[in-house]
Amino acid sequence: LGKPGLAIPYLDQALVSKEPLTPLERRDALSSQGYLYAEEGQYAQAAKAWSQSLALQPDPVIALDLAKMQHCLGQFRESLATLEAIETAKLPAALQIERLEEIAANFKMEKQPAKALETLNQANQLKSTPDHNYQVGLILKEEHRAQEAIPYLEKAVAASPENNTSQVALGSAYPDPKQYREAAPPCEQCT
Repeated sequence: LGKPGLAIPYLDQALVSKEPLTPLERRDALSSQGYLYAEEGQYAQAAKAWSQSLALQPDPVIALDLAKMQHCLGQFRESLATLEAIETAKLPAALQIERLEEIAANFKMEKQPAKALETLNQANQLKSTPDHNYQVGLILKEEHRAQEAIPYLEKAVAASPENNTSQVALGSAYPDPKQYREAAPPCEQCT
């Protein structure tokens, strides 16, 4: 139907029904409710439902989604705590990388660039991506470590030449006026 909000009242009713749900049914109802709230843009309600679901039984995928929601709500410390509590061995490799990306994003928001870099490098060891290289380069550039940033930004541009954001970051990373000639090609490609 494309209207997830229609299902929320039914789940609300089931959760307060006189006929008690089994713990498994309650956990599933809360998990589903969290996803429905998220799809409706009711992020605080989604986080609350997922927190209640996780209190009944840990689930690394729901915990990852809760951490993302906490990040969206500006609850960076809470998000980090949720991410650190996830048993990574229970996550598939792709979600382990996603977890590391989320941790790095929270460290960045918490103004902890060294920890963000360390975490992104861990993600890069599992799977190097243009975005990882871009993020590492960007953090290094913001930390006034442009010479260290350039190789990462060059990798990001080489792997994804259509990404104008990476090209601009690379073009502006060259700190020495003598390097403007090197900076020109990436910036010229953006126009």
